[in-house]
Amino acid sequence: MSLTTDSGETIRDFALEALKAGGDFDNTGEGGEILPRKDANGNNITYKEFDINKADPVTNFRDNKRFVRGSDGSIYYTDDHYMTFRRIK
Repeated sequence: MSLTTDSGETIRDFALEALKAGGDFDNTGEGGEILPRKDANGNNITYKEFDINKADPVTNFRDNKRFVRGSDGSIYYTDDHYMTFRRIK
């Protein structure tokens, strides 16, 4: 299955551009899935979140689709605002 942004970009292609900036993702699990907290070597993993689609220019509404990137290089996709994740890298 190919994941795409609403504008039709393939998410794997889009990810490199989107992941250049982002805010901290706390990974508390409040209302959703918890991502791994430690890597294979026992080091803590921190995460950043990134919008996939641009906010609506009129309402400034942000949809539920996000990338979350771990300090270990992992990348996760959610389309339900952190309830569930799919690892894509």
